[in-house]
Amino acid sequence: MTVARAVVIWLFQFTVQLVGTVLGIFLMPIFLLFADDSQKELTYRTDGVNEWWLRTLPKFALFWDNKIDGTLGDDDFRYASRDIPFGLKNTSFLGQYWWMAFRNPFNYFKRFILACDVRKGIVEKIAGQDYVRDDLRSTGWQFLKCGDGILPFYTFYGVWKWKWSDSHAVVVQLGNKFDLQDNFKAYPSEQEYKYFKGFTTEISFYKDIS
Repeated sequence: MTVARAVVIWLFQFTVQLVGTVLGIFLMPIFLLFADDSQKELTYRTDGVNEWWLRTLPKFALFWDNKIDGTLGDDDFRYASRDIPFGLKNTSFLGQYWWMAFRNPFNYFKRFILACDVRKGIVEKIAGQDYVRDDLRSTGWQFLKCGDGILPFYTFYGVWKWKWSDSHAVVVQLGNKFDLQDNFKAYPSEQEYKYFKGFTTEISFYKDIS
């Protein structure tokens, strides 16, 4: 019964996320035309090559916005210097479009509306191991639950290392990204967003976990 309920909830979350993501692919060019640069002076930084400031979407596009990183990628320049495709600049229109529509689509809705606020429930292990991560020392699987009532949140996380590889594994993560350690974490007010554990669907058959 628990597994069936988890699958139904995951399917609902996935369907909503998929619809929002597809809509964002078509609507994002319009949203970006109205992006807000009012925080540029306060948040501007550069690594000498790339630039970043907190540039956000207009209020009417809230569900597709990224309130943490904005439209220009990570503030530590990972996107600008390493992850951005086709030689684009993160400040270019296409660079922002790729980040918002494909790299982090439907971000606000996925991160906060579909999210599990771990302050409102206790994370419990239903089955599996206490600790699983994408690294060579923490392989295994776990099935966790957070909250009670009609619609609790669930997550399944599995990492299985390939026998013939020293660095790659099968990784499956379904549901909201919480773990047992979230029962003991506390964040300052400016990092309150970290209590919200967003929904994810990751299925990778050959992921580098070294």
